[in-house]
Amino acid sequence: MTPYLEEHSEQVGQAAERIRGHVRRTPVLNTDLDSDLYLKPECLQVTGSFKPRGAFNAVLSLTARIPRPSGVIAVSSGNHAQAVALAAATVGLPALILIPEDANPAKVAATRALGAEVIQEGITFANREQRLREVMAERGYTLVHPFDDWDVIHGQGTVVRELLDDEPDLQAVATPVGGGGLLAGSAISAKSHGRPVKVIGVEPVAADDAYRTWKTGSPTACAPRRSARVTSRSCSPIAWSTRSSP
Repeated sequence: MTPYLEEHSEQVGQAAERIRGHVRRTPVLNTDLDSDLYLKPECLQVTGSFKPRGAFNAVLSLTARIPRPSGVIAVSSGNHAQAVALAAATVGLPALILIPEDANPAKVAATRALGAEVIQEGITFANREQRLREVMAERGYTLVHPFDDWDVIHGQGTVVRELLDDEPDLQAVATPVGGGGLLAGSAISAKSHGRPVKVIGVEPVAADDAYRTWKTGSPTACAPRRSARVTSRSCSPIAWSTRSSP
């Protein structure tokens, strides 16, 4: 194991301890399709996705620092929004979430119900990052990015860490990739496992920005089509795993 991987693997372990008691250890389920196919159903997680793992690790880490942040801010179409809202409410921090106007109304309502302030007016998938920077400057809140944040990545890495604790002989893990936080955390946990584990990122053909980015070597975004976004974001994230029979 390289020093780089060892350092980040240790951070995933610390994240697991930090978020214990705030998230669920989801089960590993066998399938009827194939006895060697296993699922890690993060749709059973708090708020219905894996996102609270990263959000809690980030928010709890922030509150342990001096000075304590005055509030947290995030941009999300729904799942990260709910996770940050819950984590912030748990530690007594204000949370402000920018959510595009065309986001799922149920997820917007859930984010508000968890205590977060939500801004939607004028927010689109295309301009949300720019508006985020503007509002951050106005409020002075600390950003909890949905994927470009090591604390978030280390928190998401606890999914595959648990999976391999329960099923150590797995040979491959396939995991959804949107922004890449779950995939990066999964790779850390898989590659620091005691035996070789292949990691595969999976995304819809209609929203294949991660694949295009990998092939071109530079960030490549998909056109902001509503149909593609719904397809790629409305599924509950699940870590799929396979192993060969002995």
